[in-house]
Amino acid sequence: MSKCKITDSELEIMKVLWDNNPILSSDIVKALHETDWDPKTIHTFLRRLVSKKLVKAKKNGTFYEYTPLINKTEYIIKESKSFLKKIFHGSISNMVYKFVNEGELSPDEFKNLKEMIDAIENKSYGLNTAKDDTGKEKCLKNSSGKANLTQIDYKGIEFREE
Repeated sequence: MSKCKITDSELEIMKVLWDNNPILSSDIVKALHETDWDPKTIHTFLRRLVSKKLVKAKKNGTFYEYTPLINKTEYIIKESKSFLKKIFHGSISNMVYKFVNEGELSPDEFKNLKEMIDAIENKSYGLNTAKDDTGKEKCLKNSSGKANLTQIDYKGIEFREE
């Protein structure tokens, strides 16, 4: 993945691209109608993303078709690690402690966090299981068919083992 930073405005465009790719520039403008950005502004952001080699542009009739060249999950992991390092000196436990002690976690979020930690702990002891939405334990497998916690989806956030 490129080491270029994505601005907040560019990130709004990337979200559209990740959810709908490839996508025509006219459809990107429609998808971003709530931003009240002028179409020229959107095209400027798209040109910047292309120049940063984060997006590919391909002529399709009178419009350009755009495709992201970076994976959403990779970007989330990279930015999460950067935030963690910058704000909490790289310590996940410091971050969690801060959020728990400041009352930032709802009871449901705390329960979900505990379930994630339990699932990770089970993996480290070789159980390779996690509970699904119904509370049933299931064996998790990676793309090579080996059981592990390669991918767990909690409330729409995808976590991947590196």
